Order: sequence, then structure tokens, then C-alpha cells
Amino acid sequence: MSKLNIAFLSVFYPFRGGIAQFNNELLLSLRAHAKIQAYNFSRQYPKLLFPGKTQLVDNQDLDPNVNAIPVLDSINPFSFSRASKIINKDAPDIVITSYWMPFFGPALGWALGGVNAKKVALLHNVEPHEKRFFDDAFNKYYLSKNDAFIVLSDTVKNQLLKYKPNAKYIQIPHPVYSHFGDILDKADSKKKLKINPSRKVILFFGFIRKYKGLDLLIHALTNYDQEYTLLIAGESYEDDQILNNQLKEAGVEGEKLCKHIKYIPDEEVKLYFSASDVCVLPYRSATQSGIAAIAKHFEVPMVVTPVGELPNEVKHLHDGFVCDDVSPASIQRGIIEVLKRQDEFQVNTRFDNQENTFDSFGTKLSDFFNQL
Repeated sequence: MSKLNIAFLSVFYPFRGGIAQFNNELLLSLRAHAKIQAYNFSRQYPKLLFPGKTQLVDNQDLDPNVNAIPVLDSINPFSFSRASKIINKDAPDIVITSYWMPFFGPALGWALGGVNAKKVALLHNVEPHEKRFFDDAFNKYYLSKNDAFIVLSDTVKNQLLKYKPNAKYIQIPHPVYSHFGDILDKADSKKKLKINPSRKVILFFGFIRKYKGLDLLIHALTNYDQEYTLLIAGESYEDDQILNNQLKEAGVEGEKLCKHIKYIPDEEVKLYFSASDVCVLPYRSATQSGIAAIAKHFEVPMVVTPVGELPNEVKHLHDGFVCDDVSPASIQRGIIEVLKRQDEFQVNTRFDNQENTFDSFGTKLSDFFNQL
């Protein structure tokens, strides 16, 4: 059987963020099974709608060698048809698009409408964490342009089936990220971050947004009297003064706090996770989580709230703790329990990681594509 010819239209390097990182890794894994070309956004978000400082990678981020061709401007309709024509010149058998926000529904849907190939949507989310009035219409439009779907969780599968009850789909869990490098020595990592090596490090990693619940984690530490340091690493999309007030009111100061409110380049990710004893995902809403995939690679046990797919990403009391509810009290109980059983959870995570790789993900997708 000859190799499939695949076009992959989404966001890739040099754009930053979890979706681009996922796409980069997936494309590299699919190269073992198919001829594949990546097609990138020329503009992902207009500056007016982007809350962060930049959409592009830091110069410390490694080039994953995806060689993506920029063809799609999210807000320029002329680029939608032009993207279709460029992709059609390569005569692909299958076109994959990634979908994580309804904002991109018109651009991706229109481009797909002009492509002569089977169309497969990789759904990270269907219903967004922060809802807008146009979400339903844009979701329907985009989903209608696809022949088959890839979902990473029960949550997103159910969102898909609400729109398309008879959808053809494959469900595969979010693979573990490995491109951030090997685990570093924990004591050395703490010293590099100027954290007392004797203190337990509680990590909150990633973009700071309301739905991610950093304030809940801070409140969980208000009466927590163990020797800990809260390590906050990630760019903030919220008011810095509000965060500083929350930390002060909770008494999370001095040696109890190590704060790196900035974009964390790929090369530095291993330092933060290697220094950490527990990673907390205190989210108010979620689907699957790229942060969980990073924590698993670095064998850092997690505490997660019972929202979206998080309770399925962490096996309760096997490799982490699933809270009873979304509350500071439950988060604190989880931290206490994980730190008591940290070594056990790390060993379990190491064993489970062997099954959940991007190579395995690519193999399963290749089999699915050959059935379409």
C-alpha cells in the first residue's frame, strides 16, 4: 500500500502555545507513516484580540523542523480560498485541521470547503472555556465541513456528538510530551530557582487565566503550615495587582513564594517541573490538558479538580489526586495526600508513560486514516 499524502492545516512553529506544540509533535510522528506537509497560519489572532505579549516563540525555543508553509490569515477572507488552492496543488488524500476555539471556525471551515480531499478534524475543544455569542454558529459551520474526527477525551467526544450524533471519530488520549528534555536533578533545579531545597515545591504552570483557578490554589494554602514554596510559572492574562493582593492576603510570601510571571521558553520548562514535588491544576473548567501531559513526562504527580477530562487524565491515588470538588479545601487535601505518596505516584507515572507516546498516537491515526 502506498503512503497517504496528508496536508495538515493548523498553527505550527514559530507560533507558541500548547496547540502549536501538539501539532509540531504530531506532524513529526506522522512522518513515519505518510507523506505530510504542514500549512500554517500567517496570522493567528489579530493583536487587538490577543491578551498576551506575543504570539511567537522565544528565541530559546527549539525549531522542531516542521517546515510549515504560512497560508491562512484568520481574519482575511481572501486568504481562506487561497489556502484551499495552495493545498489542492499538492493533491492530498487527507486534510487534517486542528480546532480549539470557535473563532477559527469561519477561516478553517471556508478553507476546507474548497479542498478536494477527505477532511479530518482534530478537536482539542468544541465548546470554549470562555463563551461568546457566535460559538454555536461557528462550531456548526466548521464541523459540517469535516468527514471524520479525532477527539482526545470523553468531554470533547460528547461535545462533538451533541452537534453531529452520527459522527465518525476515533478517541485517543492526549500523548505525553517528551520534547522538553530529560528530568534534571531536583535539588539542583530548586537551587537554580533560588528555592530552599528542603522545601516542598507546589507548581502552578501555564497561562494565568480566570478559569484556570490559580486563586483557588492560593486560598488552599492560606492555612497550610508545611514547609512549602508555591512556584508560579507562566504568562498572566489577568490583572497582576489582583494576583499580588491574593498572595499577600493568603500569606504566601517570602520563602513560600517563587514567582516567574512570564512566557516560559521550551528550554526552561524542564527546570520548573524538575524542581517540583506536585503540580496542581485547580481549574474551574477544562477538557484535556497539555500541562498534565508535561507533568506526566517529568513524573510530577498532580492534584486536579473534577472538571472536564482532568479526572480521567489522573488516576486517583495511582498517579495523583482528583479533588472531590472545585474548592480550596479539597485542593489542600489533595496536596497533602500527594506529598505523602509522592514516590509511589512517580513510579506509577513512569510505568504508564511507556504506553502513551506520540509515536503510538501517530500509528493509531495512520490506521484510522487508511479506513476512511
